[in-house]
Amino acid sequence: MKKNYLSQKTNSIFISVFLLMTILLQGCGIAGPKPPGKYAETAQCLTEKGVILYGTYWCPYCKIQMEDFGDDSQFISYQECDDNGPKGDSKVCLDAGVTSFPTWYFPGQGNLIGRNPIFIVAKLANCQDTLPLDDLRQLKEIEDAIETSGKNIIEKIETDGESSSASSDGVTDK
Repeated sequence: MKKNYLSQKTNSIFISVFLLMTILLQGCGIAGPKPPGKYAETAQCLTEKGVILYGTYWCPYCKIQMEDFGDDSQFISYQECDDNGPKGDSKVCLDAGVTSFPTWYFPGQGNLIGRNPIFIVAKLANCQDTLPLDDLRQLKEIEDAIETSGKNIIEKIETDGESSSASSDGVTDK
């Protein structure tokens, strides 16, 4: 009877340790990587096209712009412009003509200043085909409104962007 009791106790301890280890391993992320979010393809397309987001760690609009992408912000080419920030290099930003934050740089097109909807950034980079359906609908509504108003997309952006600087919003030539 004593031997049977010890055997049952040993089995209970073994099962408890096994369950505890399983729970711990799943909690540590060993169960597998997080799947890409809804903007992963768009963020990767922007990076492939050479689009760079310039910002600072203290800029509230920069933070919100990155949060717009959620976990997929990891795929954005981001340049910290404050030397006190992580990997900050103000010289790179000054050389790129960045004076306001956030600033999106589009190769061959110039800069788009201020926080902007992802679908606008994607459209300017010719990455709109990577957008989720709800963003494509919003983009279509904006394009229809622009067509009706006679403005171009840049004029529309100039009135809608948000920026952490006193300078005007919109696309500027380098």
